[in-house]
Amino acid sequence: MAARLVTALGVGCAAWMPAGAAEVDFRPTLMFGIFHDGNIAVTGDATANGDDVGAVSVELVVDRTTPDDTLSFAYRPTYVAYRKNDGLNYFGQSVRMSYAHAPSRAATYAFDLDASRTERQGVRPTDPADTTTFVPRSLQTHVTIRGHGRHEARRNIVDWELRGTLDDFSQAHQATGTQPTVCTTDAECDDGNACTDDTCAAGLCAFAQNHSCDLQGSTGARALTTWQYAVTENHSVGLGLVFETFWYEVLPTTYNESLGLVGESSFGRFTTMTYAAGVCDTTSSGVSDTNVVGNLHISRAFSEDSTLAAEVRRSASQGSGLGGVSIDQGGYLEYGYSPNRRGVTAAIIAAYWKREPPDQAGTSGTPSTTTISTNATLGWNFNRFLSLNLNHLYSDQSSSSPTTLDTRYSSYGLHLSWAIRGREGTRR
Repeated sequence: MAARLVTALGVGCAAWMPAGAAEVDFRPTLMFGIFHDGNIAVTGDATANGDDVGAVSVELVVDRTTPDDTLSFAYRPTYVAYRKNDGLNYFGQSVRMSYAHAPSRAATYAFDLDASRTERQGVRPTDPADTTTFVPRSLQTHVTIRGHGRHEARRNIVDWELRGTLDDFSQAHQATGTQPTVCTTDAECDDGNACTDDTCAAGLCAFAQNHSCDLQGSTGARALTTWQYAVTENHSVGLGLVFETFWYEVLPTTYNESLGLVGESSFGRFTTMTYAAGVCDTTSSGVSDTNVVGNLHISRAFSEDSTLAAEVRRSASQGSGLGGVSIDQGGYLEYGYSPNRRGVTAAIIAAYWKREPPDQAGTSGTPSTTTISTNATLGWNFNRFLSLNLNHLYSDQSSSSPTTLDTRYSSYGLHLSWAIRGREGTRR
């Protein structure tokens, strides 16, 4: 339960591993995708310029378990190719490692590493809890490292977490499809990409970078501790304290301190809830701003194959690369049906997120954005090895300023997965 304990106040969880007798499970999966990308620039494309895309990836997963420890490692390289705009082809990679150690029933420790390098930022179908903000297309490197511990003594529960993050962005890409080159007026040079200033000079088009689309990298560090008292076997309540620091390439360093009420509850075997409510003080260049933050997460297991989760949240975050620290508010609803046997699978995610700068003084430079998105998947498991999924992503984003962030994104296609050694536990 503590693993979800308030993103608003900042909790995390994960894992590493000792020597000794262990069970090792290696699960490679090969995936192919053919889909239509409705907005290849991600933002800044007034004409909603799209392209057909092919993707191939390999996921290599290794799990090693003992009675007290679990080590998981996953590496996923992906190559993405565009039919018309081959200048946007890219090779992305992601790595995940987690280690959990439980020396006793009263204590658990964990370590988690999550790193990726990709050409896209926007809808994240695998993690609906992430705030979604579409930004101009760029090469993004993201790294998160977490260490977490949980200790229980009689009715007292203590959690702690240390976390570091890195976000790095290359220069925003420009769409490289067929663009006009010979001209008499500036209007003839419009390539539909608001991240370029399109002008006609001496009869030739020039496409200069519009710096309103520039992204800046950042690093962050967080320390969290919570204490809870178990009022009953299924309900606990207490206090949480968080210290965060964000360093930006251009903007001043920002400091966050959060204090609030936290709790966990179980309603029977199948329904759990975590919550937090408190205040967050944000300080940058000697200017402070106080915001109310909070989080409510509810999950329900209808059966071993069917789950429902919902979350609402208001929190301070490192931002999206456009400006600095932001106040994020919104939530998501997620439903999944995934039986371990031949037949239909389904999943749907609906999310609403709003990013805005802190109320006080504008050292953050963060633009206000509102994003509504859906992600729907309908699939079929043929057997232990093969599955086919039809997927559709849609998002609508608006911003009062700059208008380059106004965008719509729609993607749909087919994805074939081949579990080379078969999915564990799958029934025919």
